[in-house]
Amino acid sequence: MTGVKRKLKKRVKRLERKTRVTAERARRKVEPKVRDAVASARALGRGLRAGLKAGAAAYREGRPPKA
Repeated sequence: MTGVKRKLKKRVKRLERKTRVTAERARRKVEPKVRDAVASARALGRGLRAGLKAGAAAYREGRPPKA
C-alpha cells in the first residue's frame, strides 16, 4: 500500500505544480490587458466628470452647454 500512496503523492505534487504554472502563465498573459482596460476606464471617467462639471457650470449660468 505504501507504494501506491507514494505514487499518488507524487502525482498530486506534479498536478499542483502544473496548476500553479498554468495559473501564473495565465496571470502574466492577462495582466497587461487588465492594466490597459483600467487605464482606459480611468480616462473615460475623467472625461465624463469633466463633462458633467462643465454642464453643471453652464446650467448654473443659465445657458445650455456647448455641444
